Amino acid sequence: MATVNAVVERGCSMLVHFDRAASASEIKDALESGSAHEKAEAMKKAIAILLSGDQMPQIFITIVRFVLPSDDKYVQKLLLLYMEIIEKTDAQGKLLPEMILICQNLRNNLQHPNEFLRGATLRFLCRIQEAEILEPLIPSIIACLEHRHSFVRRNAVMCIDRIYQMPGGDMLLQDAPETIERLLSGGEADLSTRRNAFLMLYNNAQDRAVNFHMSNLDQVANWGDILQNVVLDLIRKVRPRTPVARVPSRGLGPSPRFSTPEARPAFGKYLRRGARGRASAARGRRPLARRASGPRAARRARSRAPAPIAISRSGRSPSRARSRPSRTRAPPPPPPRGAPPRSRGRGGGG
Repeated sequence: MATVNAVVERGCSMLVHFDRAASASEIKDALESGSAHEKAEAMKKAIAILLSGDQMPQIFITIVRFVLPSDDKYVQKLLLLYMEIIEKTDAQGKLLPEMILICQNLRNNLQHPNEFLRGATLRFLCRIQEAEILEPLIPSIIACLEHRHSFVRRNAVMCIDRIYQMPGGDMLLQDAPETIERLLSGGEADLSTRRNAFLMLYNNAQDRAVNFHMSNLDQVANWGDILQNVVLDLIRKVRPRTPVARVPSRGLGPSPRFSTPEARPAFGKYLRRGARGRASAARGRRPLARRASGPRAARRARSRAPAPIAISRSGRSPSRARSRPSRTRAPPPPPPRGAPPRSRGRGGGG
């Protein structure tokens, strides 16, 4: 039994609703002696019970004996869904021995003459993560790339892409990028197959995708829209890694990023802000913002104003008064000894 997290994380591509539960004996009887329609209904009930969390290992051998040989395509599709959700490994993570029978049936489906059964099996293998199941099927998967029907080739490319992306997938498909590149260069006519092939190179070998794009650059306009979208994704992903030579601007002229006609309207908002704005834009800095006005701005300006400087009586600041020589008259020299004292009055006499 797998843990609860493994059961929750295991994905399934289809949910089948059922009104009432069925017992294992009823399902076994319908699978053994029923018609194709009854087998399909029994498989639906078995899938619904498995999805609800109830494991029924007793019906596995019955399905192998009576459902695997069925030629009905709907029953085979339900069989693939059943094999997708069953437990394929034990508690130690090893592949169960009965899965060998499943591998043989999958190989027969990949070599079946019906293209729908081949394509459905390839899509089923895209959701398998067990390398022990996929390893013996690799030659049959690669052989499906040369099938005459585009539905098989399209799903074969997608299956190779998923296997190559899984852990250890590069060891199972060592030459997968070269094989897909040869398929692209070989004149594949189906647009969906070419899109899946180019997407595989985009995900796993970007250098090969870029080389194929550059070698067919003149034909990109004639490609379909789904392929052109992948090309645009490739350009957007590879473009930031490519170094770009930027010519530094000189003087107060516009920056090279504003030199193209498409970018000039974006540069026009800087032209309206004067020469200082143009110089700031050319140097890559933000232009000077407008000076705010209003009572709040006035209070802010008063709070940021410097402290007032003390002014002397002469109208100059103390620093200027100290720096310049004084213009006051010097005091008179003292009188010589023995000379009569000078009068302090204006009229003289004593």
